[in-house]
Amino acid sequence: MMPSEDNVNARVVDEMTVTTRDPPFTDDYRIQTLYRDDDILIVEKPYDLRLDGDYTYTLEKLLRDMPEARPGSLKIPMDRFRLANQLDFATSGAVVLTLNKTADRETSALFQFRLTKKLYIAVCEGWVDDDELMRPRVISESIAAVEGEFRMKISSEGRASKTVAVPVSTGHCGAVKCTVYVLRLMTGRRHQLRLHLAHVGHPILGDYTYSTHLPNGNNNNKNTII
Repeated sequence: MMPSEDNVNARVVDEMTVTTRDPPFTDDYRIQTLYRDDDILIVEKPYDLRLDGDYTYTLEKLLRDMPEARPGSLKIPMDRFRLANQLDFATSGAVVLTLNKTADRETSALFQFRLTKKLYIAVCEGWVDDDELMRPRVISESIAAVEGEFRMKISSEGRASKTVAVPVSTGHCGAVKCTVYVLRLMTGRRHQLRLHLAHVGHPILGDYTYSTHLPNGNNNNKNTII
């Protein structure tokens, strides 16, 4: 459910406190479990962590190292889990893992037919006017890849993309004026939120690719605040 004047108390804040952690992860880092039943496991993916692949630390590897997943434990059948949704390397949030074929099939259908709702919170550069707070803004520019690069771009020849962005408060992050947005993805293009917000003049703080201002006032902070 997107924010409304009835369920969110929007206010202007003087200072935003952002807690950051410098990678790399440690071998004893524990992934937080948000929900678990016989069919699915939902965990909190930290920022700056890949889901899988040939890297020292991935969500998959950290999950397999959890005590619940070690040989002799039946709490998490890690030999059968599958990732049901995706999150960018820089993005933190909920990741759903299915624990059997039936759950995998049914969960995949929910994402495929867009029966799920994905909400994100981002701290972005710049202020919106007070009368814009709590007013949903639909950003629907098409997105295409930049040839030979990892970056994406706004292009009429790109794929249709849609984001609903609701500014809920304004304040400062260090010396930078910023706005907190609640975002809903209506499509799932690569870098969609980052690019759409930059396109409307409110790039996400700490985003190396689409932003130049960083929360601590220098260019050494690698944390994207979403």
